[in-house]
Amino acid sequence: MRHCTRFRSVLAAAALLALAALGCAPASAVEVVQDVEVHRVMGRLYALALVVNLCQVESGRVELPATARIKGYFEGDEAEWLDSAQVVAVGQAWWVGVPVDRYSGARRFLRTEAPGLGVMEAPGGSPWLGGPMAWLQAASVVSEGRGFVAKALSLLAAAGAEEDANRLFLSPDGELWWMSPDLREPHRSSVLNRWGVRPAPELHAPAAAAGSGEEFRASPVSLPEDMHVGGARSDDLSIGAGDVIFNPIPRVRSE
Repeated sequence: MRHCTRFRSVLAAAALLALAALGCAPASAVEVVQDVEVHRVMGRLYALALVVNLCQVESGRVELPATARIKGYFEGDEAEWLDSAQVVAVGQAWWVGVPVDRYSGARRFLRTEAPGLGVMEAPGGSPWLGGPMAWLQAASVVSEGRGFVAKALSLLAAAGAEEDANRLFLSPDGELWWMSPDLREPHRSSVLNRWGVRPAPELHAPAAAAGSGEEFRASPVSLPEDMHVGGARSDDLSIGAGDVIFNPIPRVRSE
């Protein structure tokens, strides 16, 4: 009986691996982080990495695309964030970076999850801990034959479900999905045709109200019961802060 149970577990694990290989993750494994601030960092990083890859595919040349060209892939009305985004080549790798606001709620998430997501403080540096920019390696350039090829970060794409059908989601593993900034047509359709998951998982955008900046609250301070603040009236001579005391100098009688 124990052997049968173990055999069934092996079959279940094999079935999950087969679904992952086909790009069909089970519904229970699909997750969308419910914090808009986190998506503004991770979704933008993955979107930039995806566009860098798409530029290579469409041009057929191994070259880092210019920022102006990358901007043309995104919807103009919502692409102001690209003014502060960066795409750089460091060594044999291409990196994309986006700013992390000092009051963003994404900071708490990144401090714990950055190592597993490959988000760095600087291109080729250590995992993100609190810097002004978050960086993700979009591709590595390696020699192949007589030339070079760019091996891009592997990403999956899917359209949202129901009221979010116009939204684009990206994922590195088919389980954790990130809302991407809007892409222009025909680039959006090209992304879904090349890297789209079929059938697409049911994905919905996080609530706009979710996620807020890190909070810093002062603890209330109470005075002891026997402490009084203020001046007290007294007929006696008293000495207060700021008073100047004159001590009479004793007169020394000389003989």
